[in-house]
Amino acid sequence: MEGLTEKIIDALSPIREPQTGQSITLLKMIRDLKVEGENLYFNIYIPGPDYSHKNVIYERINEVLSVDFPSLTPHVHFVSKSAYSDAPNLILPQIGNF
Repeated sequence: MEGLTEKIIDALSPIREPQTGQSITLLKMIRDLKVEGENLYFNIYIPGPDYSHKNVIYERINEVLSVDFPSLTPHVHFVSKSAYSDAPNLILPQIGNF
């Protein structure tokens, strides 16, 4: 399945995030992609719950997948992430950890 997930990511890479104009795959908005039988599951990480471009991205993804992978049924979940969600969990030596 790894080859298929790479093909799916490649197919989604031309889709641009409307605010930045960058690829949604380059921005790492697509995550947790997995294929189970005829079902395709993945999360789209967005900047916040009030992100206004969800529908545009969702429609574009469905257009690409229906043409390139018509046998797969996409199950898309939007996840709101904070600016610090990619930061590693650090133990700060100057703060007591209880």
